Amino acid sequence: MSQILTAGEGSFTLSLPQPFPVTLLLIGGIALSQHYSTLAYLAARKRIFGQIKYMDNFKDDHRIAFDNPHKLIHPHGDPDSVDGWYSKLLSYREWYILASAKRAHQEQVENSTPAIVFQLIGALKYPWPVIGAGAVYLIGTWIFARSYTKDGANTGKKCIGRLMMRGSLWVLAGIAIVTSAVMIKETYGIEVPKGLSKMFKLGS
Repeated sequence: MSQILTAGEGSFTLSLPQPFPVTLLLIGGIALSQHYSTLAYLAARKRIFGQIKYMDNFKDDHRIAFDNPHKLIHPHGDPDSVDGWYSKLLSYREWYILASAKRAHQEQVENSTPAIVFQLIGALKYPWPVIGAGAVYLIGTWIFARSYTKDGANTGKKCIGRLMMRGSLWVLAGIAIVTSAVMIKETYGIEVPKGLSKMFKLGS
C-alpha cells in the first residue's frame, strides 16, 4: 500500500490503496473523452463556418463595428456559440449538426469535472466500487458523446449513454461523501450519522 506522508504539527498520513492507479487510468480516459468531444465540435465549426465564403457574409458588419484592419473576423465563426450573429444564416441542417456537437461537448464539461473529483475522493477508501462506477461512467460518456455528435439529439444510444453517466455519477458522489465521513471520523474522532455507519460499516 503506497503512502503520502505529511510532516509537522497537525499532519496525518494519507494511504493510497493498491488499486488507486486504476482510478487514475479511468480519469485519464474521461479526460480523453472530453477532448474527443472538443475536437469533434471544433471540426464541425471548421467544416460549417469555415466553408467557402460563409464568413464573408459578416465582413462588412465586422468592419463597421470595429473599423480596425488588424481586428480580423475569425474564419471558423468564433466567438459565436451556435446561437449568435454568425449562426443566423445557417441552414437548419447546419445549425442542428453544430448544436448537437456543442451540446455533446458541454455535457462533457458539465459532468466530467465532478466525476473526476468524486473518483479521486472515493478511491481513497473504496477503490473497487469507484473503479466499477468510474468504468460505467467512462463507457457511458463515450457512447453519449459519439452518438450525440454523429447521430443527433434523439437517439437510443445517446439516452443509454446519458443514463450510464448520470447514474454512475450519483453513485460516485455517494461514495465520495461516505469516504469523507470515514476520513473525518478517523482523523478527528467525530461520529458520522448512524445510517452511513450501518450502510458502509464505518467502524469495522
